[in-house]
Amino acid sequence: MLTAFQKLAKILKLEESQGFRDRAVIGGFAKFARIWQSEAQADARDAEQEQTASEIADMLAGYGEAEAERREQMVNEILNRLQGLSLIHI
Repeated sequence: MLTAFQKLAKILKLEESQGFRDRAVIGGFAKFARIWQSEAQADARDAEQEQTASEIADMLAGYGEAEAERREQMVNEILNRLQGLSLIHI
């Protein structure tokens, strides 16, 4: 079974393939952010991962209002962060 972090990575890759239009999840990332945060914090193995989940959820909450270029930066930043913490493998 995939962790919340792995699921997010898959969703962000889909978002990337769709041109960063905030359509990879129903209702957009702002709506998705808090639901995902709860799931991610439940999957977290330590306080650092819980903090990471909270910070990523905060970023995603503002995703829909960001310009396409900033959305791309956000997606890349989140994926790099997850990979750097060994939560995903790209």
